[in-house]
Amino acid sequence: DGVFATVETPGSTFLHSVAVRDSNNVGEPEVVTGGLVSGTSFVNSYSLHPRVSDSSATPVFSQSASQQFETVPLVGDSTITFGGAKGKTFFYTFSGLGIDSFQRFSDSVAIVGVSQISGRNTVVLATSNGTIDVVAPNSAVFPSTARNFGKSIAAPAVTGLFAGEERIAFATTDGSVFLLNRSLIPVQGFPVNTGASIQQPPALADV
Repeated sequence: DGVFATVETPGSTFLHSVAVRDSNNVGEPEVVTGGLVSGTSFVNSYSLHPRVSDSSATPVFSQSASQQFETVPLVGDSTITFGGAKGKTFFYTFSGLGIDSFQRFSDSVAIVGVSQISGRNTVVLATSNGTIDVVAPNSAVFPSTARNFGKSIAAPAVTGLFAGEERIAFATTDGSVFLLNRSLIPVQGFPVNTGASIQQPPALADV
């Protein structure tokens, strides 16, 4: 039936999709999830190595968090990043150690997306109130680079190279598509309004 491993955690609820990556370079992937256990938020990691006869995944770690996760986990160079439902960003090591968390936004603002960008463990945050920010562990000690675009965002930003320059693209719920440079300034010709609500991230491709 295509199932090669199962996870059962009594009393738990997994939130959103999972992230899969061979973070320990053993040739078998780890599965990272955010979830609720008896109402408390947890980040959980499971390994398919070593393979066991009952096809169950092996728990790697489970750590609690101070607020519910709102995003799919992002597995970076050496960290796992989550965005919270109340404006907080969480960074964990591959072994489950919480190395940083900070509150750049108010409790009324959800982080709706965490995306990879160049720079060690550096990520792009997208928020429900229309803010884009670029952060990394220990970013709380640096001046904020956040920029608010005045339009609600419902999905993560995406990043890519255009003519050798890194760009950040995101869409707003009123149908606007933005393309930014690394300084979060819209490039020429953007934003573009599609005339329809957008609830998903844009896709980048060569044309």
